[in-house]
Amino acid sequence: MFVTQLPQHLSRQVFGLVNSYVLHKITDAQVINTLRHTVSGIDDGLWGRLPGLTPGQAIVSFPHMTRPLLVSIDPIPAELRLVD
Repeated sequence: MFVTQLPQHLSRQVFGLVNSYVLHKITDAQVINTLRHTVSGIDDGLWGRLPGLTPGQAIVSFPHMTRPLLVSIDPIPAELRLVD
């Protein structure tokens, strides 16, 4: 697993090892352009939405999926409890 806020710092060899992507909001046009040439299957409509994603939203692409999807996760507030 590779997690980064600066995907442009990963080499093309590293991207060649990755087949699943979870893309959160990215506003840098150069980074988006680099990802467009690396991540296959995402249509222009989803790429266009990437800069405007809100917290909890992501574009996900996994090999077992028919096509990449825009997903939204609404976390439920939770309490951290110690359990004996």
